[in-house]
Amino acid sequence: MAEPPDSSPDGKLVVSKDVIGFTGFDSDALAHVVSGAEFEHRRLRGGRPDMHLLQCCLPHSVLSRGIYSPAVLVTGTFSCNAITFGTMLRQNEPTIVNGSEVRTGTVQFYPENSEMCYRAWPNATWLAFVISRERLLEFYLEHMDAAPDLPATGIVTIEPTSHASGQDFVEGLRDLTRSLHALGSLGRPDRLGQSVENDLLGRIVNLVVGKPALRAEHHPRLRLCAEVMHDTIKLLEREPAEILDLQSMAKATGLSPRTLQRTFRAEYGLCPQEWLRIERLHRVRGELLKSRSSVTRTATRWGFLHLGRFSQHYRELFGERPSETLARNGMVLTSDSDEMSGRLGKQLAS
Repeated sequence: MAEPPDSSPDGKLVVSKDVIGFTGFDSDALAHVVSGAEFEHRRLRGGRPDMHLLQCCLPHSVLSRGIYSPAVLVTGTFSCNAITFGTMLRQNEPTIVNGSEVRTGTVQFYPENSEMCYRAWPNATWLAFVISRERLLEFYLEHMDAAPDLPATGIVTIEPTSHASGQDFVEGLRDLTRSLHALGSLGRPDRLGQSVENDLLGRIVNLVVGKPALRAEHHPRLRLCAEVMHDTIKLLEREPAEILDLQSMAKATGLSPRTLQRTFRAEYGLCPQEWLRIERLHRVRGELLKSRSSVTRTATRWGFLHLGRFSQHYRELFGERPSETLARNGMVLTSDSDEMSGRLGKQLAS
């Protein structure tokens, strides 16, 4: 995905638009849904499989909007050379970002290299605006008496002064994204792009100078959660076929089982065992999409010994059978997963 542009060699503003639709879950394709960011997506149970991304390169910034039909867990870092503003445009339940619930219309400011853990329920729509710190401060100085104090670390949550002002802010952003669909069909898209960028900057300036509730979060807990997840992933990769219970996960992370459960529920909205199964299912999917190994061999390598139950969990999560995933990779199957399950069951019984 693109970085915030400056200008083309002939001095003209660079404005472009991409609309991408995903009907199957591909974590690699979703890694750069926000400009400059590096994210890892994990699909969770709930919702349809389709996802849509609108990304526009404006004169000095990049605006992205994602519509995620399934529930997702996203971890990673934002751009190292730009700042990012994010907000939820639509959601049925409050999204969890770094352990805190985010209401619709709440704006979060992410400094360069900020870490994020994002957990959204089905049918959530988010918006991200990426711009250089210098350009934002320049805009402030052009229109205000003083520039804001933008922290270099720690996420700042900006709460609107009232519910009504929050609704007005969100509706304005929705209108802006609707207008972006006209980019590419206009003779002078740079004019619309510059207008949208100035409008966005103006809304952010007005939101900040309106003396909203600011909540700075440095998240030492997020570092702990990242370490906990890293330790459990190392355990999973070291013993992919082993049955890992809560006790073994707690031992690997150095936490008590109760603390481990609380940590996962607060940060990821999942219990450790559920997260472990989802991670294993994603590992299986990744191999089926890239390798030519059979479903049986791949599933058992990642600890799924009951192939019928595995196939059910896989279909519930990804909306297709494992054999269908493998077929998209060009692999010709001689039997489906149910037949494989029966064969494996006989082998285990004998």
